[in-house]
Amino acid sequence: MNLSTAAAIVWASATSLLRVVHAGNCYKEGVPFHQVNWKYCQEISDTLHMYYTPLNDTIMLGLHATEGVTGWSSLAPAGNGGMKGASQIVVRKDEATDEWIAEDRYSMEYQMPSMDEKQDVQLLFAQQDEDTGETAWGVVIPQNSCDEPYDYAIEDRNTFMLWALGNSHPFSFHGADRGQFTANLMGPPPTTIDLDSYDSVDLLMPNVPVVRGEKNLDPMNPFICSYFDMNVMGEEMGFTEEDKVHMVGYEPVITEGNSQFIHHLTLFTCEGYSTIENGQAGTTQLDDSNLEHQTVIPACTNMPPGCSNMVAAWAIGADSPAFPEDVGFPIG
Repeated sequence: MNLSTAAAIVWASATSLLRVVHAGNCYKEGVPFHQVNWKYCQEISDTLHMYYTPLNDTIMLGLHATEGVTGWSSLAPAGNGGMKGASQIVVRKDEATDEWIAEDRYSMEYQMPSMDEKQDVQLLFAQQDEDTGETAWGVVIPQNSCDEPYDYAIEDRNTFMLWALGNSHPFSFHGADRGQFTANLMGPPPTTIDLDSYDSVDLLMPNVPVVRGEKNLDPMNPFICSYFDMNVMGEEMGFTEEDKVHMVGYEPVITEGNSQFIHHLTLFTCEGYSTIENGQAGTTQLDDSNLEHQTVIPACTNMPPGCSNMVAAWAIGADSPAFPEDVGFPIG
C-alpha cells in the first residue's frame, strides 16, 4: 500500500488507548478559577483553558491564558467550525474608559465580527498581567438568547468552538493566534488520549520549495504531494506488509518557521482505480512501478490517480485528532 500526503505524524497500535483528563492543570494554586464555582475545565492548549458551569438557563463561561496575551481575547460557538457564522464573545479593555468590557459579536462573512444589536453577554470579571500576559475572564451568557442567526442556542451536544487572541485592546485582526476545538458546554469535557506509549512514524515532505503559480496553478494556493511506501515505513516500525496494525491518531509536523506556508494536510491511501465492468464494481491495481518512497509531485491540485481513499485530514486551528479508544484505521 502507498500513502500520499504532505507532512504528518501517525501513531499505530494494535491495542486500546489510555484516556486521561488534564484536570490537574485547571485548578492548581494561583489559577483564578475555583472548582466550587467553575464546574468544568477543558484544556485547549498547554497555555489555554476554558472554564464553564451550566446553570438553569444561563452558562458561566471563562478563559484563562497563562502567558503571552497583550490585548483582547475571545471564545466563539461556531456552527460549522469556521469564522463565518460564528457568535463571538470578545473581552477587552475599552480604549476610552480603560475598563474591561464584554462584547457580543457575530460574523456572517470572513471579515471583522460585527456588534450584535442585542447584547447577551454579562462580564463577571477580567484581569491581565502586563508583564507576563497572563489573562483571565469570566462571563455569563444565556443558553438560548432567541437571537438567531446571530447567537446559537447552547444544547447538550458537542459543537465547534473557536478561540482567538489579539495583540491590542482595540478590537482588531487576530493574526495567527486563533484555533478551533469541540466542546459540550452543558456537560463534562471530552477526555484526551495519551499516545506517548505507542509507536509512531513521521511522514515528512522532502525538502521542497513552495512555488506559487507553478505550472499555471492558482498563484496563491500551491499544492504539493508525496508518496510514502508502507514497506519502507514498516521497516522503521517493525512490521511488514503481511502484518496488520491500526492508525489511532495523527498530528501535523511543521518545521519552525514554515507555519505560514501550511493551510491543510490530507492523507490518502493509493489502492488503485475504481472500475465498473458488466455492472460489477471492482478495483484496478495501482501501477506503482515508477514510484519510489517520498516521490514528490510538485503540482498536485488533485490527488494522483489511484489515490482516492482519504484516511486523515488536518487544517489550521484543528485539534490533533486521536480516534476513540475502540477505533483504528487498519494498515497492512
